[in-house]
Amino acid sequence: MKSAELTLGRTFCVTFEHGKDFFTELKEFCAVNNVKQGYIPFFIAGMSEVELVGTCEKIEDKNAPIWSSEIARLRQRITEEYEAAMRGLSGFASGSARHQFITRRMEQIGTYHETLQHLVGEQEATRIMAETLEAL
Repeated sequence: MKSAELTLGRTFCVTFEHGKDFFTELKEFCAVNNVKQGYIPFFIAGMSEVELVGTCEKIEDKNAPIWSSEIARLRQRITEEYEAAMRGLSGFASGSARHQFITRRMEQIGTYHETLQHLVGEQEATRIMAETLEAL
C-alpha cells in the first residue's frame, strides 16, 4: 500500500454561465488561475444537456471509452419502440391517430440511431441497428 498526507492548497468556488460549454469554461478557468491539477468534490448544478457514461461491467481496456452499457440501453430502447410501433398496427386506434403513433415510434428509433452513430460511427451503428431489429 502507498499513502501520503495531502496538504490542500487553494480552494475555488466557480459559477459557470448558462449556455456556456462546461469543459471550455473549465479549461479557461484553469488557465486564468494557473491550476495544473485538482479535483471537483461535488457539483451543485443544473445542466441543460449532459452525456454520462459508465459501466457496471469489468473494464477490459482501461484506455477505451466505456460505451457498452450505453449501447445496451439504446438497443433495448430501439426494441421497445419497434415493438410499440408493431402493436400500433393492430391496436384499437385507427386512421391518423394510429399513423401518428407509429410515426413517433419510428422517429424515436431514428434518434437512437443518431446517438449510436455518435458513439460508434455510422457503419457500426447501422450494423447494431440491423442486428437488433433482426433479433425481434
